[in-house]
Amino acid sequence: MERKSVFSGSWYPSSQEQLDRIVESGSRLDVPVRFAVLPHAGLYYSGPFISCFFRSLPPSVRRVLIISPSHYYALDDDMLVTSGFDCAGTAYGNVPVFSTALDCTLRADDVIQREHGIEMFLPFIGKRQLSAGFLVISRLSSPDALRCIADAADSLIDEGTAVIASSDFTHYGSRFGFSPYGRNNAEERVEEHDLRLADLLASGDWKAVFEEHRKTTVCGIVPAMIVSALALRHRLTGFAADYGNSNRISGAADESFVSYASVMWR
Repeated sequence: MERKSVFSGSWYPSSQEQLDRIVESGSRLDVPVRFAVLPHAGLYYSGPFISCFFRSLPPSVRRVLIISPSHYYALDDDMLVTSGFDCAGTAYGNVPVFSTALDCTLRADDVIQREHGIEMFLPFIGKRQLSAGFLVISRLSSPDALRCIADAADSLIDEGTAVIASSDFTHYGSRFGFSPYGRNNAEERVEEHDLRLADLLASGDWKAVFEEHRKTTVCGIVPAMIVSALALRHRLTGFAADYGNSNRISGAADESFVSYASVMWR
């Protein structure tokens, strides 16, 4: 069963030629990285962040586990969703999909099919002829629940597996109903907040992030905490890699904007 592309031709180009320019648009890091928190906005915004990660993968990586929030379906606390897809369509051909069925997962193909937090990474995976696995989770009830979910997800990870937490960072302004800093210096205040979260995630201090995760508009904060916990288990070293927002990228000056941060582990 194939997961069909939903956002090709709108959130990112449908042609290989145009996609090639995006999937190679990021810099290559001096060190290989295997775990990351990466943005999932349309590839005009998120492409260089994602490209940097994929260009910096070690040669041993053969598959990518994507952990995404659910943007289109309301999920209960601690609900971890998988699917029955065995391939996913991209402009580069079908990507093989490996099973992420676990004792704690619920199969919901419609959630995976609709989710842009998964699809934005598939062109990069298809270009490199890797395989992909999908998990979706939006809410956590407690730190203990996070530990249990990280335990379960860890069974899917070996040395040949890269792991992505799919997450844009703060959504700010009236469009998102979140304007705690007003309009003056809002972008700078948001950046300060986001980089603090990025540093906490990179260091493995996901418990500090958990204390405020229900108050933030970071949409993939739960996947980000899970990947932070997994990286700590695998004794990887994390760092905040890059930062930007929709205004800086587009050249706009809107009072509502979305910020993007990448956190990576080597």
